[in-house]
Amino acid sequence: MRSSLSFFSLIGMLLFAFVVTASCTEEPEVRKGGAIKKDIAKAETKVNDAAKAGNEDAYTKTSEELIDYLLEYYHTYPKNKYSAECLTKVHMVHSRMGNVEQSVAYADTLLDQFPKYKNRAQIIESQIQAYEMEIKPRNVEKIKKYLRMWLAENKKAPKQKIEDMEYHLKFAAMSLEERMMMNLEELD
Repeated sequence: MRSSLSFFSLIGMLLFAFVVTASCTEEPEVRKGGAIKKDIAKAETKVNDAAKAGNEDAYTKTSEELIDYLLEYYHTYPKNKYSAECLTKVHMVHSRMGNVEQSVAYADTLLDQFPKYKNRAQIIESQIQAYEMEIKPRNVEKIKKYLRMWLAENKKAPKQKIEDMEYHLKFAAMSLEERMMMNLEELD
């Protein structure tokens, strides 16, 4: 009698352990891309409305909500082309909010994950500007890295734009102010 009770206790514990394990390993529910896109559109409207109203608190709150939806889409569908647009928007929203380090980090993710992204040149230019003007201390090596990247990838850009980027690379060690002073001195 004693062994049958132990046998049933063992079976009961195994069944309980199975149920607990099965409930813990269930995959979280994945939302459909269309539903996330609708939430993104609604959040973008809220961000625009808050910006127009000049309500800084609402703008920050709705921007964070928008970022959450954009990242939800990217993390759910990381290879989808729309994910590149989501990362671009996350990059831009963080930049507008003054979160420069996060902005450049998402731009780097975009550049790494989507090497054929249609707006890649603009993202690289944004990185150049961030490292040139916003990130302190100024990181000349990062500026040169992005300038070289832009030049390597945009050989068919307008001649003047290429020359401007080459000039910037040549004098990247100089600050913007120093380059402006040098240009003024050359004009005299």
